[in-house]
Amino acid sequence: MDQNRYAVGVDVGTGSVRVVMLAVPAGGADEGAPLTIIGVGQQPSEGLRKGVVTDVNLAARSIDRAVAEAEQVSGNNVDAATVSINGTNITGMQSHGTVTVSQDTPIGEAEINRVVQAATQVKLQSNYEIIDVTPHLFSVDGQDGVRDPIGMTGIRFETDVYMVTAQTPYIKSLDLVTERADVHPIKSYVPAGMAAALVALTNKQKENGVVAIDIGYATTNIAVYEEGDIVDIKVIPVGSQNITADLATGLRCDLDVAEQIKIKHAVASPDLRRGGEKTVSVSMGEGAPRQTYQTKIIDEIVASRVDELLEQVNKELKRIHRANNLPGGAVLTGGGANLKGIDDFAREVLGLNTKVYRPHGYHGIADKVNDPAWATALGLAQLSIEGGIWTEDAEPSRGGLSGLFAKIGGLFGGH
Repeated sequence: MDQNRYAVGVDVGTGSVRVVMLAVPAGGADEGAPLTIIGVGQQPSEGLRKGVVTDVNLAARSIDRAVAEAEQVSGNNVDAATVSINGTNITGMQSHGTVTVSQDTPIGEAEINRVVQAATQVKLQSNYEIIDVTPHLFSVDGQDGVRDPIGMTGIRFETDVYMVTAQTPYIKSLDLVTERADVHPIKSYVPAGMAAALVALTNKQKENGVVAIDIGYATTNIAVYEEGDIVDIKVIPVGSQNITADLATGLRCDLDVAEQIKIKHAVASPDLRRGGEKTVSVSMGEGAPRQTYQTKIIDEIVASRVDELLEQVNKELKRIHRANNLPGGAVLTGGGANLKGIDDFAREVLGLNTKVYRPHGYHGIADKVNDPAWATALGLAQLSIEGGIWTEDAEPSRGGLSGLFAKIGGLFGGH
């Protein structure tokens, strides 16, 4: 490990901006080898609403403060990073590409690049652009199910891809934010849910079929995987803050008190409350008398919102014909996954084996990120390492992409 070679992930959330710096192993990416966390930063987020930039200066200041905190912890400077993108404007679609190749020349990266480009030549919604492309299996002269076509020969070369798109105006706003924060995105922005899935899901789960559900402050990202690849992405405009707002309204208390109740006393469903407590006592601030609230009312408020959220997830799974049909189950990430009993409630509503992912297996200051809320930032930093892109001696590496990551990054790295 060399702390002068490091990768940075910046999770631009509506509630918080989180930054993770990972030291790059001497040999680069080595699947399964523990990674070392050398810097973290977290600051309240301003200037965003449900993942969309509403004030460029405030959003840039939030990123700048979180990055400065990570820099102070690690002793390194951050110039380039892999940055998340969020919001309900993010959509996905399947596409198919076909090209002819010379049967006298083995298929190489140039041919893969060409067939992927062919698959992206589709009419997009007005004001949308591609931010991510994932090739699925390839076909060579009718031989389907090819995972790696390098070295094969034929004439007709095909592939199916999954493309993720986002609205151009939002991308441009995010460009302005990162520019003013002096943090340069290394490649196209990465959907928050896909970044979280990178660390939260196992290869076995992705091969068999699994849904990653990233419950953030104001949105919930759904990412469905099958046969190792992404097959569906969806962003729902409901997050953990909605639970807080419902409690504040239903209990007629301040938002800060409602947040305290959610964190310390709430459960996802009344059936999950243990101990038979009928009331909870909550501090109202220094010098103020404590307030008592009925657990029955708290439980009804929380369960109603969580049920709505999970039903929206189920609606999306039904739309793509995967409801109750994902052997890898469901994995919950994001700050909302900290709600007590949410995995049990999700298991009941979704009809899937459900677990909450908590980051583990890291070295360094790993105790700082032992929370599902850090999954996206960790995934972003890890994506940089796996793609062969990192910062060295405080000078950002503008190249260094390798393999398929390079092809896709090269196609869609600019805006």
